[in-house]
Amino acid sequence: MSEGRFDRGLRAFFATAWLAMLGIGTPSANAATYTESALYSFCSQGGTNCTDGALPEASMIQAHDGNFYGTTLSGGAVDPVSGGAGTVFKITPSGTHTTLYSFCSQGGSNCTDGTMPRDLIEGPDGNFYGITQNGGANTAGTIFKITPSGSLTTFYNFCSLSSCADGSGPLGGLILGSDGNYYGTTSGGGSNGGGTIYLITPSGSLTTLYNFCSQGGASCTDGKTPSTALVQGDDGYFYGMTENGGANGDGTVFKISPSPSFTFTSLYSFCSLGGASCTDGKTPQGVAGLAEGTDQNFYGTTEGGGSGKVSNSGTFFKITSSGSLTTLYSFCSVSSSCPDGSQPDGVIEGTDLNFYGTTALFGSELGTAFSASASGTPTTTIYNFCTQRQGPVLCADGAQPLAGLIQGSDGNFYGDTNLGGSGDQSANAGGAGGAAFKLAVSPALTAPIVLSLSSSQISLGNPVSLSWNVYPAPSTTQQQCYAFVQRGATGAGTWTGQQTGTLSGATYSGSDLITPTALGTYTYALTCGGTESGFATLKVIAASPTPTATATPTATATATATPTSTATATDTTTATATATSTATATDTATATPTATATATATATSTATATATDTATATSTGTATSTATATDTATATATANATATNTATATLTATATATATATATATATAAPTATPTTSMSVTASLVFGNVAVGQTVTKTVTVTNTGKTNPLVISGVMPTDAEYALSGTGTCGAIPVTVAPKASCTLGIAFTPDAAGTHGASLALFDNVTTSPQHVTLSGTGIVDLTTSVSSLAFPSVKFGASSVKSFSVTNHQSQAVTLGQSFSGPNASDFSIAGGTCTTTLGALKACTITVTFKPGAPGGESATLSISDSPDPLSPYSVALSTAPTIPATVAPVTLAYGALTTKIPTKIKTVTLTNLSGFSLPVSESITGNNANDFAVTGGTCTATASPERSCTIAVTFTPTGGGSPESASMAVTVRSDPTSPHNVALTGTGP
Repeated sequence: MSEGRFDRGLRAFFATAWLAMLGIGTPSANAATYTESALYSFCSQGGTNCTDGALPEASMIQAHDGNFYGTTLSGGAVDPVSGGAGTVFKITPSGTHTTLYSFCSQGGSNCTDGTMPRDLIEGPDGNFYGITQNGGANTAGTIFKITPSGSLTTFYNFCSLSSCADGSGPLGGLILGSDGNYYGTTSGGGSNGGGTIYLITPSGSLTTLYNFCSQGGASCTDGKTPSTALVQGDDGYFYGMTENGGANGDGTVFKISPSPSFTFTSLYSFCSLGGASCTDGKTPQGVAGLAEGTDQNFYGTTEGGGSGKVSNSGTFFKITSSGSLTTLYSFCSVSSSCPDGSQPDGVIEGTDLNFYGTTALFGSELGTAFSASASGTPTTTIYNFCTQRQGPVLCADGAQPLAGLIQGSDGNFYGDTNLGGSGDQSANAGGAGGAAFKLAVSPALTAPIVLSLSSSQISLGNPVSLSWNVYPAPSTTQQQCYAFVQRGATGAGTWTGQQTGTLSGATYSGSDLITPTALGTYTYALTCGGTESGFATLKVIAASPTPTATATPTATATATATPTSTATATDTTTATATATSTATATDTATATPTATATATATATSTATATATDTATATSTGTATSTATATDTATATATANATATNTATATLTATATATATATATATATAAPTATPTTSMSVTASLVFGNVAVGQTVTKTVTVTNTGKTNPLVISGVMPTDAEYALSGTGTCGAIPVTVAPKASCTLGIAFTPDAAGTHGASLALFDNVTTSPQHVTLSGTGIVDLTTSVSSLAFPSVKFGASSVKSFSVTNHQSQAVTLGQSFSGPNASDFSIAGGTCTTTLGALKACTITVTFKPGAPGGESATLSISDSPDPLSPYSVALSTAPTIPATVAPVTLAYGALTTKIPTKIKTVTLTNLSGFSLPVSESITGNNANDFAVTGGTCTATASPERSCTIAVTFTPTGGGSPESASMAVTVRSDPTSPHNVALTGTGP
């Protein structure tokens, strides 16, 4: 695992808003607005390990079927170790989730199909290609292919060569190169242990293109631990970043030329500015990698460094293809509360030519989505995660995004968060399982891939023109576009394979002429870069027969009738109805319509009369009456009208009636009975989440609803001792007397003694006949302090060097607490607190970070436990398990002994390598030479013995005595150092005899 990525996760979960009130980063009133909605919450389908997956850490993609696909780092149906091995999932645009595959499903103690999957891309064949970080035949990760239906094939197992010369632990996803091969990196392995760049053909043949740590010896000035995806620039070169190494040890930007030379160039070493602060950034991470902008510069982020008000908050930068870097923005620049976010995870360029990305931490809660212009200043926070709460679910919208965004076919942005969501809230140490989300933009942005048809409907046998645009598409990666017909429908015509367009500015476009061969509705798709897709739908109908025109003469006749009607109502009512009919005839016809209108009016305050006409007539009557009492009077009016006409007609009749009625009534009120004592009380109290041991008070309102007698409350009794009368409120002490028509309040306190839901009932005993009254009580006890991780796993570290990881703690109490930390366990002395934002006091409802440094002190893997105590807290302390990969006690340099061409005057030559024991322990050492000309090279001396002394260096002398008669000779010397995970150290031997 790379340093500081998965475990750097900083799973702070319940952090509250620090500076939301300041409105920092809010778009201006006339700017776009962004609305976030969770499409799916992981850990929602049960199972000990979240069978639907948990902790997504890779960007989603939109495939040619319109659905979104991605991976989760853990969870799934199989549990090789606690937490599951990860999944591949599909989510529809409406949020329906399907688990396509659970890793470690093919057995084997090492999970032969891999564990911890990372990013996917869609290949030209419509299948998905990805990597697993661990597992596989050699427990060093895999490359896999999976169909849309979930059938998985392992494409390649890393560490298949001796000493993992082919690489191990891939972290950055694959990209599809312009030559049709896939390109990627491994974070470890290779000939120097610093990681590799590789290509793999569609048939599964892997070639290592470059081994990191090939320059600068142990310093690895060419970089070490690449952990992001590559991008193929418009110049054909592949660009990427390393997390470590470089001139300052804090990461690099590099490029490598395309086939056939694959020449490597280191472009920039981070931490070249600002001294220890590394104002130009350090440790570039994030699955997104670099993004080429429309200006042909490359844009990216670093997780650490920068000039923000909190150190190591990260930067947003641009770099030219020749290596000139500009820091565009330092996160946490607004204040120490970092309302602009911290630890960014890469960027993409949107169709508005702004850059969009996420930060893992801070904002007003736990992570942000942001936008930035190509100038970088200022960045704009467009969304703060963990700000949507649903009852006990505090981060229903997700928390801590660790992956970049993509822009969907609707122009909106999509992504996932590593924590939060409305799934199982107890999963992952209380962090839940993460969420897939949509970030809707208003006004809408243009989709990145747009398909247009010359007509949306055509007749069978006719062609249709399909035009497409990809924007922006400055990089060669974004121009790898492949055509699909959804569901593989036959009869759609020819739309398949790679589509080659032309680049004009930042728009890559093309067109094709398609002739469908069958009736139906077809959706054409274009997927570019393996991550984004666009769509167009065509309907193919049968060809219409040739029409025949016929002329028909038409005659028109009009008839009008005006009948008179009289309506009579109780009292005096006069009604008048008028009917008018109009008829239209073809040739000669006779029609006799009869119109009858009846109006009925009922007078309360207003009466309405309706007339009906049997010859499609509409009649409306209105009657109005005035009554001088609170009684009801009824008036009825009837009107009859008859009209007879000769024509072929449709008759329309309208009748209007008006009635006026007057009525008088007298109302008598019934006597009122003598009132009895009665009351009302608050039906329920909801206390919400309360930290264990903390007290929250709410009030119950009691009201004497009677008119004469006092209300007497003689007793109050809760069914759970965690609820009690608080002594507050306006009622006073029990017994309580409440006057008629008066109210008072009783204070009820909730003090949970354990985590979990606590329901109860409160009984009020009184002098009302319905006594006792009941109030429903509910509240949830939550732990007082949470840590964002339950464990930290450090990578292999050399003696004398160190590794740093961070996590966060959150105080859920409504009061400040005193913090303390201590280490225990077998190697406690090799771990220390080396920074972070935590001090000896943590404020109410606040979060802070703790940075742990590991410096090796023993051979092999090390372990300890970090205990975090807070006071007051009845559940304190809390533990974080610490573990490491095997420590690295020794180095061997150089890695090549080149003897050159010898002459007859110098028939042999001796060269030496230096072995340095960095540790304080004696290390057994041995050497062996193998290869084509192994017999011509021999270990002939030096200062090294069978044991390397602690913290000392020694030499191994190798003599070359050629027998090849002028031909080049080669061999390899393996220096084996016990307890060294990087052993054997391989030294290449080359030379030519006279």
